[in-house]
Amino acid sequence: VLTNSFYYGEFEWNGEVIKGLHEPLISRSLFDAVYDVLKKNGQGRVKTFKHEFAFTGLVRCGCCGSAFTAEVKKERYKYYHCARSKSECSGRQNFSEEKIEQMLKDSLKAIQLNDKISNWLKESLKESTANIVAEQEKILSTIVAEENRLQQKRARAYDDRLEGIITVTQYQQISE
Repeated sequence: VLTNSFYYGEFEWNGEVIKGLHEPLISRSLFDAVYDVLKKNGQGRVKTFKHEFAFTGLVRCGCCGSAFTAEVKKERYKYYHCARSKSECSGRQNFSEEKIEQMLKDSLKAIQLNDKISNWLKESLKESTANIVAEQEKILSTIVAEENRLQQKRARAYDDRLEGIITVTQYQQISE
């Protein structure tokens, strides 16, 4: 995570570095500083993999609960299996990436919300949205009031400067 350029707004796609449209979570300078510290401690190496596996770290063995690992067979087919050896996991099987994807789709289709829960979720979202809007309006009105107060202060300072009550330096300090 600490060595992933996505967090400062860039990512790699087909060998090219692309500036993302997303808002970066950290600045590039913070990323570089963290990377330098990690590099000094010997942890700054960025792992590169020959193959990308969609479900690595997400799928667990139904028999023993260990994570699944993935490998490529015949330079083309991606298979997943329990990371434990056959002697440690009696139910160890190989699953193609397509099979796991279909199993995930089937599981998601099976999830249904009854009307009571669905209505509760809708009402909760409406209430939450209303609360957020009210809070944003409150913040906005505070900002507008502060802006008006500062504009009045600048106008008074301008008048005081024109009448010679304050110096140019004092006016500039107030105007900032």
